[in-house]
Amino acid sequence: MLWCPSKKYIHFILLFIGFAVKSYGQYTEVINTNRPGVTIGAFGVSKSVFQIEYGFQGISSTHSVKNYKANSNQYELDVRKGVLKDNLELFINARFTQSDSTINRLSTSYRRQVSDLSELRIGLKYLLWDPYKRTNLGERNIYSWRANKVIRLRNFIPSVALWASTSFNMEGNAFMNYPSVSKFSPAAGIITQSQLNDYWTWTNNVFVFNLLDKPAFYYDFRSSIIKGFKNSRWSIFIEQNTIYGDQYADLILRSGVAYLSYENLQFDLYAGYNVKSTPRLLSVGFGGSFRIDRSDQKRLKTRY
Repeated sequence: MLWCPSKKYIHFILLFIGFAVKSYGQYTEVINTNRPGVTIGAFGVSKSVFQIEYGFQGISSTHSVKNYKANSNQYELDVRKGVLKDNLELFINARFTQSDSTINRLSTSYRRQVSDLSELRIGLKYLLWDPYKRTNLGERNIYSWRANKVIRLRNFIPSVALWASTSFNMEGNAFMNYPSVSKFSPAAGIITQSQLNDYWTWTNNVFVFNLLDKPAFYYDFRSSIIKGFKNSRWSIFIEQNTIYGDQYADLILRSGVAYLSYENLQFDLYAGYNVKSTPRLLSVGFGGSFRIDRSDQKRLKTRY
């Protein structure tokens, strides 16, 4: 049966879009990417930017109770574009997965190989509050080098963003055809991001997925810390991802590095590992992000 959104859901989406009347600009001189982890930053891309984030992830999975093992290759593509105002971002997330699994039952083994689109999601992110725009947090102390480097309590005041999306679940799809999930399944969340000093950034996500599908409803908590280095294009990150629901719960830890090739291009490498054995997950991935920045073209035209 075709899913029809309730009045409450429609009102929520209209309210979410309506916040864009008031703008907090979020243009950045260098690329602002969500990679390589799964934690999403509070800042989107400005309306002058079209950005693509891509990657490949290899995943090894074993289950100690169900007695199976699987190896998967996942291809990732995220498209981001600022719309209407610089504080509103439209995004599309797509994942294509190739899976080769073996299930052992007594003396018999069953092998299953599938390749299909495993995720298709579209949504909006709205920057609700940026303390650097509305307070003096961003001001530099010209008399003290140390004052600009130490982490103070006020630096934990976060930027805040709202996030809403819907996933598309297709009939006959090897990864999306779940009877307990609607064809269009909404999700919502809140994002906070604290710039602790010039080198440390702390980001947190609280998401709820499958809002209208009680059996498949779950919470997704994500938190990451990014460390940059002085006079370097390298950065490192650590991340925890806690998933809690009736059908599945897990804690996944990730860590990796990123290299800023130039202001519009970044490459990354990471690995992840979970804490349980039902299933046990191990992942390794790499990717990149690049953007087309029309504001650069405008500046060049103005200069010449």
